[in-house]
Amino acid sequence: MAKKTKLKSLLTLLDVGTSKVCCMMVRFTSDGRPEVVGTGYAPSKGINAGAIVNLDQASDSIRAALEDLENKQSVKLQVLLLISLQLS
Repeated sequence: MAKKTKLKSLLTLLDVGTSKVCCMMVRFTSDGRPEVVGTGYAPSKGINAGAIVNLDQASDSIRAALEDLENKQSVKLQVLLLISLQLS
C-alpha cells in the first residue's frame, strides 16, 4: 500500500505565462530531494508578453490550472504564496 503524503510537506509552484498557466505540486523525500506529485494546466488568457492585461481573465486562468491540479490529486489547496521574479 502506498504511503500517504502529509499535506504539510507539499509545495505547489505556479508558472503564469503568455500561452499557458501551469502548476506543479512537489514533496520532499526523506533525503531532501524534491519529487513531483502532480501537475495542472490551463490555457493562458488575459496575459500578453508576460504582463497581465485583463485581471479577470488572468485570474480565471490561474484558478483553472490550480483546480486541474486539485482535481487530479484529490486535494484542496489551502494557501498560495505568489512571488514574482523578473529575470533578464
